[in-house]
Amino acid sequence: MGSGPLVLPDGETLIPIEATNQAGSQIVVVTRSRSSARAVSPPGMCLEDHHGRLSYGDPRWTRLSDGTIVLLAWTFDNITEETVLVSRSISTDNSQSWSAPSKTGLPSQVTTPLTLHFKTILAAGNVRFSPAGIWVWSSRDAGITWNLTSPVQLWDEKTEQIVGVPGVPKSVCDRDADGIWNSLRSSTFGTPDLLTLDDKRVLMTYYATKRSVRTSGPALLNSSEPRSRTH
Repeated sequence: MGSGPLVLPDGETLIPIEATNQAGSQIVVVTRSRSSARAVSPPGMCLEDHHGRLSYGDPRWTRLSDGTIVLLAWTFDNITEETVLVSRSISTDNSQSWSAPSKTGLPSQVTTPLTLHFKTILAAGNVRFSPAGIWVWSSRDAGITWNLTSPVQLWDEKTEQIVGVPGVPKSVCDRDADGIWNSLRSSTFGTPDLLTLDDKRVLMTYYATKRSVRTSGPALLNSSEPRSRTH
């Protein structure tokens, strides 16, 4: 499944991978490479629910200035296929070990974090319930707590455009009657990614369907707050 590599200061490359364990649950493992990804190490465990109730997917991560790696993962219930709050795990030893997953309060699916400075992080994620779209949250404590009462909606599924307005999603989970896998086939937006530009603004890329045409698009916002400086 979708993954993004992380290059460490010493040149080692980390690659998160969504996989399926023997029980049928989705897990996240990490491989390592010191040879420009021509050869990788056996996967090491990152996220797994030993009780078999939850699955983790679409891992996205960011690295803090102190070397801590913060990983966010889409989390869903295996039986009901309901999306639950995004899970967070951290590593302080360059992915040799990971903390037990904790809930973030973020009600999104694919969720990408980006470190701005010190422990301040932005996160852009897919929200599939009303008002559906791509939302942006901020955290000042490395993703432990988030501005859940004042996120900003960028892409809006209903109007098929970037709106850049504050608000709050009205639910905490996706209760699509057809389940996650069927609903994904009809998804009209998602997979946000974030990048800091040289002028300190943040570029978000995403895919979206507008007037029945699927395309990709950029949005720009200030790096200090997830406000609406968009194109």
